[in-house]
Amino acid sequence: EGTIVRKRFWSNPRTLRSDLQVLVGPVENPTTIEDLPVRFELPEREVASGVVPRIELPEGLQFCRSRTT
Repeated sequence: EGTIVRKRFWSNPRTLRSDLQVLVGPVENPTTIEDLPVRFELPEREVASGVVPRIELPEGLQFCRSRTT
């Protein structure tokens, strides 16, 4: 019947283990991250280029990035 009990943008083994312990309880001999032959890394994000044509600024004007903190 399928019921979503957890939804995450990205999962990692420690978070998954914690979720499983909450949902079904702790296990006696859990698999550790080191037991798995998999590397867990976030994929690199690619930056789009060439999507919008560059604009020509009138003489004397400069582009300035605003900073938000």
